[in-house]
Amino acid sequence: MVERERIICASHALADSGRGVRFEVEYFGEAAPAFAVRYAGEVHAYLNRCAHVAMELDWQEGVFFDAAGRDLLCSTHGAMYEARSG
Repeated sequence: MVERERIICASHALADSGRGVRFEVEYFGEAAPAFAVRYAGEVHAYLNRCAHVAMELDWQEGVFFDAAGRDLLCSTHGAMYEARSG
């Protein structure tokens, strides 16, 4: 359960399948990179790390979607993640 709320960005800053917004969260007591994106009208937020390679997903800051704007893409090795579930 989240102990406190915080504003990450204005809602209009997240366009459907567009650039994401990076921020940090505490994860197991350490600062960890995270990001928020909008997909199909809903905002989703995830840790900014590939499940296979210890790297961040975006190849340019805020670029998380594949060319079709459907899946999240690991820039290091091309793994694809569903935008709705990560």
